[in-house]
Amino acid sequence: MIGNTLRRLSQINFGNYTFFPRFINISSLPEFCVIPTTHQREIQKAVDFTEKYLKDRQHSISGQSYTNHGIDVAKTLFTEANVHSPKVLIAAILHDVLQNNVITKEQIEKEFGEEIAKIVEECTVYTSQAQTHEQEDQKLIANSTNNSLEARLVLFADRLTNLKLLEQIDPEKWKERDVINYYRRSYRLIHKCKDTNEMMEEKIRKICQDKFKTLDC
Repeated sequence: MIGNTLRRLSQINFGNYTFFPRFINISSLPEFCVIPTTHQREIQKAVDFTEKYLKDRQHSISGQSYTNHGIDVAKTLFTEANVHSPKVLIAAILHDVLQNNVITKEQIEKEFGEEIAKIVEECTVYTSQAQTHEQEDQKLIANSTNNSLEARLVLFADRLTNLKLLEQIDPEKWKERDVINYYRRSYRLIHKCKDTNEMMEEKIRKICQDKFKTLDC
């Protein structure tokens, strides 16, 4: 299934893809240095929070830490979708923390407020609700039309970040059924959630269409 395949793919060298060191200082990242200091502190708090609870867990595609993956999703929002809302950027950094059943929504509410906790919850399918990664992803997409705009922005940014990683994988691995289906589900997501963000929608569409042409499927 896709979880096993992506774990194998995570061993691949992704070239220019950025792997951040532990204990990242947000203010040192050029993408975020223009954000007011007050908001930088809140974003840094989200980074530290994710690192505290998920430091030993790896993202299934890149093999990097969930902290780094969350930062990459926030960077995608900031640089490729022109989304500068602190609450959305914070939710992007936190978007995987509930899925791993390590912490609760109430803990997020306590640290970051009810609104951010709700966005993170909307981006979550608890692992106990699905038998495979593919079923989990299908459920997430099925629920997406009922999500807030903020949650859909995070889902789009997560999807775009992951698709860019998959683009760098050895072409021989593109033909594996579960990876192909990930592209198909990504294409389905942007059609179900039209008008979420034109910039990300167009980039996701192009990546998927180019892949479909390459695979003749």
